[in-house]
Amino acid sequence: MKKHIALFASLLITTCIYAHDHGWTCIVKQGYFIPQEKALRDMFSCSGSKGGYFIEGAARYNVWNCLYLELNASYFGKKGRALITTVTGTDCCETTCGECIKFKLPSIGLGLKYFYYFRDYASFFVGGGIKGFFAHITQDSLYAPRCDNANTAGGFIHAGLLFDVYKGLNIELFADYLGARLKCPCTDANTIPYKLNIGGFAGGVGIGYSF
Repeated sequence: MKKHIALFASLLITTCIYAHDHGWTCIVKQGYFIPQEKALRDMFSCSGSKGGYFIEGAARYNVWNCLYLELNASYFGKKGRALITTVTGTDCCETTCGECIKFKLPSIGLGLKYFYYFRDYASFFVGGGIKGFFAHITQDSLYAPRCDNANTAGGFIHAGLLFDVYKGLNIELFADYLGARLKCPCTDANTIPYKLNIGGFAGGVGIGYSF
C-alpha cells in the first residue's frame, strides 16, 4: 500500500516538474465518493455516512485541438462496521453494528478529456479512460471479504466545468463515475459477494495551473 502511494506521488510530481516547460496542466482535487455496492454503503453508514472524502491529483497534456491526455491518481479511505457482529466490544473503532472494517482504495488512471468552450473563460468537459485499483481491506468479521490486498482493472467516466480564473490558474467542478469489480479470494458462504463492486460516484472541486 505505501509503495503504491509513493509510486503514485512520485509519478505525479515528476510529471508536474516536466510540465513546467512543456505546456501541461496540473490539478489537485478534493471530492466525496459514494460506493455503488450496497454492502459497502451499509458498512460505511454504521460509522455515520455512506461514503467519504477522497483526493486526486492529475496532469493533462493537449494532444490535439481541445483534446487532452490525462494521467490521474486518487485515494479513498473509510472505516466501517460489519452488518452482523460475531463478537462484542469495540476493539478497533468507535462505531455501532459489527466488527470494524478499514477500506483503502488508491487508484491510477489514464484517459482522454475533451473541452468545449462556451465562454472565453469557461468550458464544459467530458472524458474517460482506464483505471487500476489497489484495494486494501482490514477487517475482523466473517461477513466481509477476507482480502488483505487485491488489485483489479476498471475504468472511469468524468464530466464537469472548468473556469479560467487568472493567468493559468483554473478551478474545476467535476462529477465522476468509477467502475471496477474486485475478485476476492473468499470462499466462506457467509461473506458478501465473491465479486465486490468497488466502483461508485464522486463529485467535488479541483484547482489547477496551466504551464
